[in-house]
Amino acid sequence: MEQCAYISGSRVSRGAHLVTASMDSIAFSNPTKVGDVLYVTAQVSAIFGSSLEVMISVHGESPHQGAMFKCGNAFATIVSVDAGGDPVEVPFALEPSTEAEAACMQVWRVYGHVFRFFSACLRPYLLY
Repeated sequence: MEQCAYISGSRVSRGAHLVTASMDSIAFSNPTKVGDVLYVTAQVSAIFGSSLEVMISVHGESPHQGAMFKCGNAFATIVSVDAGGDPVEVPFALEPSTEAEAACMQVWRVYGHVFRFFSACLRPYLLY
């Protein structure tokens, strides 16, 4: 999950060094079994100066049944740093591509990290 968050963040902060500041709000919804195929996706959901908030979603697939199921979600905060380890501003602004994304980004601007508490009802608009 952390590696997927890093890849998502690196696409936004091209060329910067990234470090994980925290992994939080991890919510498991269904268990997986040995042999299940896992699909991990991540999306940068907010930028706060040098920090990137990344939403991570995990889905599973049983090779025997072929059915997809949701395994869980998490949020990670990753920070852009220079070679000396000092925070560096991310020179990027997120632009919404749909009205739903615009509404969710407005919530981020107004409520910041409090958004995690509302994420259960807004995740479908952000992840798909």
